[in-house]
Amino acid sequence: MKELKEDIISVVVPVFNAEAYLPYCLRSIESQTYKNLEILLIDDGSTDGSCRLCDEYAARDPRARVIHQENRKLWATRNRGLSEAQGAYIIFPDADDCFHPEMIRLLHDAINLDGKAYPMAMCGVCKTTSYMAEPPSSISPRPVVLSQEELFKRTFADHNLIYSVTWNKLFRTELLDSSFQREYLRGQDLDSNLRFYQKVDSVVYVENTLYYWVQHPGQLTRTADNLDLRYECQIRMFSRNLQDLAGENLKYKHYYLDKLYKRMAIYKGRVKGRPEQKAIDALCRKVERETVAELLRSKEVSVFKRVGLLLFLHGGFLTRLWLRATNNL
Repeated sequence: MKELKEDIISVVVPVFNAEAYLPYCLRSIESQTYKNLEILLIDDGSTDGSCRLCDEYAARDPRARVIHQENRKLWATRNRGLSEAQGAYIIFPDADDCFHPEMIRLLHDAINLDGKAYPMAMCGVCKTTSYMAEPPSSISPRPVVLSQEELFKRTFADHNLIYSVTWNKLFRTELLDSSFQREYLRGQDLDSNLRFYQKVDSVVYVENTLYYWVQHPGQLTRTADNLDLRYECQIRMFSRNLQDLAGENLKYKHYYLDKLYKRMAIYKGRVKGRPEQKAIDALCRKVERETVAELLRSKEVSVFKRVGLLLFLHGGFLTRLWLRATNNL
C-alpha cells in the first residue's frame, strides 16, 4: 500500500478538450487559501490546446504534475488520478468549473470536524452560466453531520445534485479503491457515491455554496442522445447495485427499486417507435425479470406504490401521455 502524506490534499483534474475553460479552473486552484496541494492534471487525449495549458501551468507551479494519456473516458481518468495521488485527501474538480478560494480549506476543516476523522466532506453547489470574477467574500461555514440513512434519502430525492456528483467532495484517499469509478459513460458519479455511502456511518456537509458548476454551449449534458445514454446507464447501474446490496445495506433496496422502475418506464417511452426500441424493451424485460420479485416482496414499498410502478412501466399510451406532459419525451 502506498504511503500517503497526511497534510497534502491531492487535486485531480481530468482534462479533455477544455481549452476555453481550463484557465478558470486552474485559477481557482491557484487561489485556494489551503496551499498544501498536489495538483494532478490528467490530460485524457485532448486534441485542442488543453495539453499545452496543462504543461504551462505545471512549469510555473511546482505543486502540479501533468499526466498525458490516450483517451480513456472520465471514469478511467479519475481512477488514474487516484492511483497517482500521494495526499491523504483527494478532490476531483471538473476542468470547466470554478470554485471559491476557501473551498478546499473549509472542506478540510469539515472532514476533521471536532477532531473526528470523517470519511468525506461536501459543499453546496451553484449552477451558473458565467465564471465569477469576484466570488462572494463572506463565508460562514455551517457544517452538518449527515448519517448514512440521511445520505441515501437525500441522494435518491429529486434535485439531488449535491449528493450525486463527485466534484464537490473531499474524500479520505485511503477509503477509495482502484475501481472508485466504474465504466459507465454517464452516471458514474452517482454509482461511485452510492457505493461509497454504503461503507460509511456519516459524512459532513458544509452548506455554503463553494463550487460553481458552469454551464456552457456544447456541454454533454445538454444533448438528447446524452439523456438517453444517461437513462440506459442508470438502468444498468441501479440493477447492478441492487444485486450487490448485502447485510445492513439491504434496507436501502427500495430506493433503488423505485428509481429503477421509473427510469425504465421513461426510457421505454422515449424510444417508442425508434430503431432502438426493440433493444431497450429487451433490456427492460430482462431487468424486470431479475428484480420484480424483490419489488413485490419489499416491505418498505407500499402495495399501492408497487402496483403504481408496474403500471407505470407497462402503461403504454397513458405512460407516454404522462411523460409528454412532464417534458420527459
